[in-house]
Amino acid sequence: MSKQVLIVDDEAHVRLLIERLLEDFEDDGVEIMTATNGTDGLQTIRQQQPDLVFLGVMMPGINGFEVCRTVK
Repeated sequence: MSKQVLIVDDEAHVRLLIERLLEDFEDDGVEIMTATNGTDGLQTIRQQQPDLVFLGVMMPGINGFEVCRTVK
């Protein structure tokens, strides 16, 4: 069974940095997904139910705290 990791941040360089740090895990079957804002991140969480979410706090629209509250 493969694992899924979701990276949610509005800053492209932050998403890229985390992706690069995790890319070695892709060889072990980990799927890395990204979202550019809280709304898209929340939608991905609902649809894909990732095992781990890296979530930016300060994002326009729905911020990271609101995403956490909604998921909880």
